[in-house]
Amino acid sequence: AIASGIVGAAAVSAAPRKLYNLHMGLNLDFNLVFGGPVAAFDLAALCCGVGAVLLILQQADARPPDPEWHVEATVGTTPVLSRRSPASSGRPGRSGSWRRGIEVILFGAIIAAFEGALFVFVFSWSPLLLGGWPGLGPHLGLVFSLFMLCCAGGSFCFKTLSEIWSPAKLLFPILAVAFSSLFAAAYAARVNCMPAVLVAFLLFELSVGMYFPCTSALKSDVVPDQKRALIYSLYRVPLNGFALGVLLGVPSQTSALALCGAVLCVVAVWAVLMPSKLAQRMAD
Repeated sequence: AIASGIVGAAAVSAAPRKLYNLHMGLNLDFNLVFGGPVAAFDLAALCCGVGAVLLILQQADARPPDPEWHVEATVGTTPVLSRRSPASSGRPGRSGSWRRGIEVILFGAIIAAFEGALFVFVFSWSPLLLGGWPGLGPHLGLVFSLFMLCCAGGSFCFKTLSEIWSPAKLLFPILAVAFSSLFAAAYAARVNCMPAVLVAFLLFELSVGMYFPCTSALKSDVVPDQKRALIYSLYRVPLNGFALGVLLGVPSQTSALALCGAVLCVVAVWAVLMPSKLAQRMAD
């Protein structure tokens, strides 16, 4: 991902723009553009095609997993399998089911807020930077590489910090870095301080790199095994609704980032309470 930004920027600079007019008849005329500003997208389409072929080849040799076994731990790169016990696949008692349901809903609100803010960021960062820093246009690929570098650094930070604190205790600091950086970016953009906007975006990408491994670890504790696929799919509904609502309903990128920061502040309240709630449920 870090190298892709550099390669994309080089492709945009090196590949000439070519325009092809296609006449299909019945008033179906359209243009195809290759190279130039869209050269990076041409390379991305090629990579997607190669990945699809590799995926098809891997699925041909894949075997369905045995439902009686699950990965209990990982030693190096080798998974350690254990057989599921009948008690581990049973349903929770009625006294704890409603509490588990509330945890699932509130955890889904955190996912919708953060990943929705990430979608808004993806659509907002380049026009926001170019609006106040036009000379940055030829170097957007390098900026993207910096984003990916910070994201990788965030994953390394989470790996280091998770040896000291549990993922539930790390979730609030991650959200705090995210909404603080979005607020800082929105304010810096209003006062037209583009270097500060770029620094705030890098901090947000750092929080993104910490967020995904953190929530992946928490999902196994919050979401029941029997309904995991269904709940993960349902999580996408408010996520996409929030992202579309902000992108279509908020007129400016600065206001959109500030709104996403405010929503992250709200859901961060549950992140503060999550460690004690999970510990209480595990004790029960």
